[in-house]
Amino acid sequence: MFYLLCLLVSSWISSTSALAFDVSSKSLGFYGLGTMGEHMAGHLHKLAEEGGGKVRVASRDTEKARRWADARGAIHCDSFDELSKECDVVCMCLSTTDVVEEVLRKCDFLKAGQLLIDCTSGEPERMKVLGEKLSSQGVKLVDSPVSGGPAGAKAGTLTSMLGGSVSDVADAMKVVDAWSGKSVRCGDIGSGDAVKAINNVLNTAHVLLAAEASLVLQKYGVDASIALDVINSSSGRSLQTERLPATVLSRSFDFGFALALMRKDVVIADQLVQKFAPTHTLIPEVKRLIIDAEKKVGGDADYTEVARLLEERVGEELC
Repeated sequence: MFYLLCLLVSSWISSTSALAFDVSSKSLGFYGLGTMGEHMAGHLHKLAEEGGGKVRVASRDTEKARRWADARGAIHCDSFDELSKECDVVCMCLSTTDVVEEVLRKCDFLKAGQLLIDCTSGEPERMKVLGEKLSSQGVKLVDSPVSGGPAGAKAGTLTSMLGGSVSDVADAMKVVDAWSGKSVRCGDIGSGDAVKAINNVLNTAHVLLAAEASLVLQKYGVDASIALDVINSSSGRSLQTERLPATVLSRSFDFGFALALMRKDVVIADQLVQKFAPTHTLIPEVKRLIIDAEKKVGGDADYTEVARLLEERVGEELC
């Protein structure tokens, strides 16, 4: 009897929790309309329309935000202040944690009960501090960086990595699912950013390793495209060996993610290494290589151009 009562109480708590956050009744806003944000905001607008509303958007580039809103029948806001004043849920997708902190520091209209979802690939330790500060004001913060690139953002198939309390993340998932094919709570606040940083250092390492291996085989006399065709049906394959022909061998270098932003994420991953596993050597080496690559080709170059650094060192281009 007691067991049955516990089940009933648990069921009641779950059902009332689910009803506590009805996204269709919330005013939704999106700040930051860059390469990723412009597509993610589009999916949020569709979610708002399903509830009979319109998404509000703002950006540091106010004219871009105005054009974006006018083209879709959304609502343009001139500033983050105006956006946050009007919205129950505010999503952000910015370049760095520095920018996030600057925007929030200047904002006077965050209010108790508001849900702030930060999709920036940020610094987990600083996110923890920010979360504590906002929590003291009654604002709920969830870090929710994404993976999948501009193509995934456009298709609505991104992977979202969320950090925050169980209840806050449950609420946030009802929003981020609009642009996600997969949404996962990684742990407490900052956990999403930590997973994203490690994901991106692995991504970079895989590009470097795939390029280096292909250069070795090409120097030996094996056509790189033939070698990769074999590898991609063998145990050494990875997403980056599969992409290398289209992005590097073709010389297009057009994945759509800036080298400076990838370097930023690799540095964040290395900060985690230095704090939690300082004897590790592989991630610090990836950091050194991507910093050297950025010096060579510039931060605006596509991140796949890290391969050019290795090509220069062996005196041969992949083809």
